[in-house]
Amino acid sequence: MRYPAFFTRLAPYAGTVLRLVAGIVFISHGMQKFNNGVDGFAGFLSSLNVPLPEVMKWVVPILELGGGILLILGLGTRLVALALAILMVFTTLLVKLDVGIIGEQGAGAEIDLMLLAAGVALVLMGPGANSVDRMIGLEPKAANVSG
Repeated sequence: MRYPAFFTRLAPYAGTVLRLVAGIVFISHGMQKFNNGVDGFAGFLSSLNVPLPEVMKWVVPILELGGGILLILGLGTRLVALALAILMVFTTLLVKLDVGIIGEQGAGAEIDLMLLAAGVALVLMGPGANSVDRMIGLEPKAANVSG
């Protein structure tokens, strides 16, 4: 069985869809930390014995918010996605490892793992058809590029 041709024609937009959705999620999480107060986030980080919580209380929400915006734009996509994927490795190991995939309260590692997968996928395949990276020549514009 062969898939319909429109799937192949739409493949170059896979990265675009992934960037937009992941970007929205990261922006939401970054804004949540700023809106709730980074000092409270620093306390949370301290309770997990995260090194340098007073520094990380700024690094994490800035990376989430700024990285989310850059993902939506498709600017520096592969590097931003790599940084966000690394962040998701640490959040999974430091925060969610003891909780499991789906926690008793419903907040498990599932979203962290999906965001990690999105980051790795964007690193590997690129930003998709519509991105600033393509417009400025950081990514090839060839029609057969599906990343």
